[in-house]
Amino acid sequence: MFRSGLKRIGKKLLGRGEPAAEPAPSPAAKPPPAWAPRAFVKPGSKKDAESATEPVSVEAAKPAATAPPKPIPQAKPTPMASVAKRASEPVPAAEPAPAPAAPAPAAKPSGAPVSSFANLAAMAASGQLGEARHADQSGTDLDAYRERMLANGREDVELAGIGLNTAEDGAQFVGPVDNESSRAKAEGLVLSIDQHECISCGTCVEQTEDVFYLGEDDKSGEEVKAEVLKQEGPMDLIQDAIDACPVTCIEWMDQAELGDVHSAGGIPA
Repeated sequence: MFRSGLKRIGKKLLGRGEPAAEPAPSPAAKPPPAWAPRAFVKPGSKKDAESATEPVSVEAAKPAATAPPKPIPQAKPTPMASVAKRASEPVPAAEPAPAPAAPAPAAKPSGAPVSSFANLAAMAASGQLGEARHADQSGTDLDAYRERMLANGREDVELAGIGLNTAEDGAQFVGPVDNESSRAKAEGLVLSIDQHECISCGTCVEQTEDVFYLGEDDKSGEEVKAEVLKQEGPMDLIQDAIDACPVTCIEWMDQAELGDVHSAGGIPA
């Protein structure tokens, strides 16, 4: 009875105060209507749910820095590898040995006579003369031809005798050298210079002044032309003069074709 009385007193004391206000229900707490479709959620583990709710730190979002690659240590060359490398390298070619100097010509005995042709040829070969052809400009004997051939580098020319000779093809030529001039001389043609064509260059005189002549200009103003002094002379140098003439005014002609414009000295009467 005592307990029941206490309960009634307690109820009366509680009923004296104002009733507590009920909290307003939040809109999110309302259950969705029955007609609304429900979203399909894939069931996951509890660990996934916890990781989804944890905040992601900024430091964790940064990409991890890649460490620089470590250098690969180079293998030290072995003694055998060094020997193989030296063996594979090209060996420089050896320089050729200098050619032996040509032996000096033997000195002639002091008692043997030395011709002037030989002295001139030696001077021409050593460069002491301006032109090798000046070793001898007039000689027509065999010794003169030999020394002139040597001075002009014509050692390979086969020399014949003095006078009229016959070539292998049957043609005749005058003197030791077989060329166009010596054959023209053997045919009886005459050496001449066309005075109209001559330009007074003096090339023919440079070959042999024993056959050709070029005087000096006088006060009249007329140009002096080269002339033929004689028909006899060294046939090798006469042919050189014909070949060297820049206007080709020197030629061998038939005597009947000579005119006033031709200089042909030394024609026998």
